[in-house]
Amino acid sequence: MKTIITIVSLLLSATAFAESDYVVKTEVLKEQSSLGSPTVVLESGVSSQVSVEGSYSLSLTVSPAGEKNAFLKTQLEVGEESHSPSMMVELDKETKVTINDNTTLIVTVKKA
Repeated sequence: MKTIITIVSLLLSATAFAESDYVVKTEVLKEQSSLGSPTVVLESGVSSQVSVEGSYSLSLTVSPAGEKNAFLKTQLEVGEESHSPSMMVELDKETKVTINDNTTLIVTVKKA
């Protein structure tokens, strides 16, 4: 019985270490003016959404991609435009994505 409990404990510990929380700092720019700059804490693989009525809506999902990187999936709606940029980002480094001539998404992903 002790062996079974030990194995289950080890498996649960491994699962806890496999999943990470991330802090994602964002800024949405339209024609070089900031529409908002929310910061969210996300559990790995779980989506979160931020909305500012009449301005923009942003959905984020982060997954681990090695020790120093993460994969970020986004859904950004600004006005009637909708974009879904996905990218590999280096942790603790600012990443800027220009979606079209007048919309930019800036993100920094850190482990919590």
